[in-house]
Amino acid sequence: MDTYFLISEETVKTKVFDDQLDNYIDSEFFEGYFYDREVYDVSLRKNNLLVEEKSEIVFRETSKLFEDSQRTKNNFSIQYKLDGKQYLLQFLAIENISGERVGYFLGIEENTSLVVEKTDFYIESGLVTLLLLLLLVASWLYIRYQIHITEISLRDNLTGLYNRYKFNEFAESELQRCKRYGGEFSILMIDIDFFKKVNDTYGHLRGDMVLKELANLLMETLRVNDLVARWGGEEFICCLPNTNRDQVVIVAEKLRKQVEDNNFEEVGHITISIGGALVTPEDDKLDGPIGRADNGLYESKNNGRNRSTIV
Repeated sequence: MDTYFLISEETVKTKVFDDQLDNYIDSEFFEGYFYDREVYDVSLRKNNLLVEEKSEIVFRETSKLFEDSQRTKNNFSIQYKLDGKQYLLQFLAIENISGERVGYFLGIEENTSLVVEKTDFYIESGLVTLLLLLLLVASWLYIRYQIHITEISLRDNLTGLYNRYKFNEFAESELQRCKRYGGEFSILMIDIDFFKKVNDTYGHLRGDMVLKELANLLMETLRVNDLVARWGGEEFICCLPNTNRDQVVIVAEKLRKQVEDNNFEEVGHITISIGGALVTPEDDKLDGPIGRADNGLYESKNNGRNRSTIV
């Protein structure tokens, strides 16, 4: 360790004989303090840390802490880097028997342990950060997987539409909303006319393509907040929130016309039959309106197909 003594100017002027004043060097960085020349020269020859160009770098950043120490009367230390090496400066106050501060012991040493600790700190911090990132990624992937699994469980494998379970969940929510706040909504049951003939003529693979194309056509025609699901086989079901009887009649006719005008690949034109029912706060369960819509569907089929019946 390089050691120096900083002696206060008042102490030097009041306690040192005139012929001994040359033993003290004014410190340009620590105002009001002197170095002990002999100690200063020994340390300077030993390590050359305080040559002019280096001492300015070292002590400029410590001068503010030194000023603060004068007010708080606290010891302090500071770590700094010079020529690629880490150093530790320690300022320890020297007091007289009256408790008055008359100087400082200043120690400067190269501290390799600081470098090691700093390196270890960065390594440990990096590992902790990496671990946290891995945990975040794993959590994100797990959540995405759960969402994916949940979504798959609510979808029809063939058409990609929601399945019967999701429809019932959605429609039940609408029913409870209507019972609480009033209003009404509608349910449509849709069945492809003579679909068995499509399978028998073009094969089940082509029949599956018709189901997919019809599913896309239904989704494109209905509103974003409507829900269409595959009920089973060639049957589909729709829930239309906030629709009255007049509106559902228009929607059903629009769907029927869209399908009738569409040219299905290799199959050509097909038609659908539709049955619909209005759901009101008087309905306690979904079974009632779904049953009414189903009755409307059979009525459409019995009356010649390619038509809609709202009951």
